[in-house]
Amino acid sequence: NQRPRRNPCPDAAKTTSCQECVDFLLDYIDGRLPPEQAFKFESHLSFCRNCEIFLENYRKAAALTRGAAAPEPVNTQVPVGMVEAILAARKAQK
Repeated sequence: NQRPRRNPCPDAAKTTSCQECVDFLLDYIDGRLPPEQAFKFESHLSFCRNCEIFLENYRKAAALTRGAAAPEPVNTQVPVGMVEAILAARKAQK
């Protein structure tokens, strides 16, 4: 489902604003932009360093978020000895 790569075009770059790049960012990353819109988006990125940096930083933040969203599993099993000690302590308080 990969589309052929085209060389960036300065005229196509001018047809997409920086705000539109921000608006289309998720669709672009997910590969949901129509081919012609994706070409304009990529052309704009090729000629706009600020948008290129924005996209790089967005991808880095997304990668960090994915790593933070998947914490290591927590052991939820309580050792039998601990359960027995707690029950004995509660029984002794009565």
